[in-house]
Amino acid sequence: MTNRIGTVIVSFGVGIAAYWAWDLLLNKQQSPVVNQLLLGSTVSNASLPRGIRNNNPGNIKYNAANNWQGQTGKDSGGFCIFDTPANGLRAVGKLLRTYIGNGYNTIGKITQRYSPDANGLSGAYGAAVAKYTGIGTNVVLSSSDTASLAKIINAIVAVENGAKYLNYFNPATISGALAA
Repeated sequence: MTNRIGTVIVSFGVGIAAYWAWDLLLNKQQSPVVNQLLLGSTVSNASLPRGIRNNNPGNIKYNAANNWQGQTGKDSGGFCIFDTPANGLRAVGKLLRTYIGNGYNTIGKITQRYSPDANGLSGAYGAAVAKYTGIGTNVVLSSSDTASLAKIINAIVAVENGAKYLNYFNPATISGALAA
């Protein structure tokens, strides 16, 4: 009887671990390194977009004055590296709220600040974010409107990393990052 109970407990534990791993893969809540470990994949991190590779889906540039939660350093291009995607998303949310609080309270103004016109693309950036969110570039935003902020973060992830990364993170992950 004891062996049978032990077998059931071990089977249950393995089942929970398999479910957890499968849920992580489906919801893409881990870093690419964990993806590779779970899948046994030989895909190199270099093949992933910088933002995904660095757990920095918003491609936030490193600034020594910012001590972001979970920031572990910077890459050779000067972009932050975070320990988890959730902390990278959290940083994007904090930036958006700061921008809105400082008067950059529309998608047009946010994207001009977020991606300055040095490369001549901030207008296109704003148009893409507006398209992905369904929010006009001149609609005044509130820092307490988490639904709109979540849409904007999701759109920034897609603009920064490629259109296939739209909805890459599940809504609960983005909402959790905004709440942190």
